[in-house]
Amino acid sequence: MRKRGFITLALAAVMVLALSVSAGAQNGPFWTLDEAVGGRNLVANPDFVAGGEIFWGDEGPFNLFDGQYATKYGAGEDGWPFWASWRYAEAFVADRFLFQTANDNESNPRRMGDGWTFSGSNDATNWTVLHAGRHDEYENYNFAWFFVDLPNNAGAYRYYRLLADFGADSGGIQLAQVAVTGSPPGAAAPAVGGAPATAPVIPVAAEDVPQSAPSTADPITLIAIGALCSAAGVLFAKRRK
Repeated sequence: MRKRGFITLALAAVMVLALSVSAGAQNGPFWTLDEAVGGRNLVANPDFVAGGEIFWGDEGPFNLFDGQYATKYGAGEDGWPFWASWRYAEAFVADRFLFQTANDNESNPRRMGDGWTFSGSNDATNWTVLHAGRHDEYENYNFAWFFVDLPNNAGAYRYYRLLADFGADSGGIQLAQVAVTGSPPGAAAPAVGGAPATAPVIPVAAEDVPQSAPSTADPITLIAIGALCSAAGVLFAKRRK
């Protein structure tokens, strides 16, 4: 019986370790851009080119590039599609697209619907889709950064575009900021997990972002920890008998 108890305890410990590693590989939420960039090369100074209609007040697509988490781009109902295009001084190979949720995503869920796209171009006319997204690639936290990696992209582009035709949760979509990391053409691609590429790293200032929801452990990990504690309790009870 004692041997069986030790086996149960060991299996629970392995489960906790595996799930903890899995949770650490998630793409968000992150509370600063620096954390979301993860050591990659942030390409600075994007210029807004064009975008969708302003749905309410001053919540236009230009707000995605003002460096302010307190402003946002919102679209819905008569404001479809939700889209923005922007350019950089030179073409580069994008390896990660990052985006930040807005001030009230928790109370007004407004994620992009399935099929949203992130694309690259060199003439702002012909676009290559670099990522076709799903609504469940991020969650409705407030002021939280998420990212999608682009491991198969080898093309260097100067223009980039975000496009979503509908919202997943309600009649709207909203984001506060977007950003892109990447490498010059011909540079070594970053390793999986966020290792920096060979190009110089552009420092990212940590933002004083209000954390509307605490960064907690993954629910599955908590369940596994509970299982570990339960197994330990059973073993202890059997040893007392």
